[in-house]
Amino acid sequence: MKVIKDMSCDIEDILGMADKNIRLAVKYKEEDPESSKVYYNKSVEEINSIKPLHDRVVAIIKTYRAEKGEEPPAPMMAMYNYEHEKHLDKNASIRKFQELYMNGL
Repeated sequence: MKVIKDMSCDIEDILGMADKNIRLAVKYKEEDPESSKVYYNKSVEEINSIKPLHDRVVAIIKTYRAEKGEEPPAPMMAMYNYEHEKHLDKNASIRKFQELYMNGL
């Protein structure tokens, strides 16, 4: 299930860019509102682009269960669960920054 690993790495990279961009949006909000808005929009777009990757990983796991009649290998699921929790935490942090940006700091 190397594809799950690759998609997880992609999600991690996207979260990193979304985090960087929302922090830049906050940084430039007063000094350069137009550029700040560009960074904010990029952050939102990046967060939204994660959903298809996540949905595909879930579908792969579901298909594995249906075809094999069992759970995917325990080490793979442990790694997936670890990465998934990490991604959820990072996503929540980014969304809080986005909310702060929109509602004022």
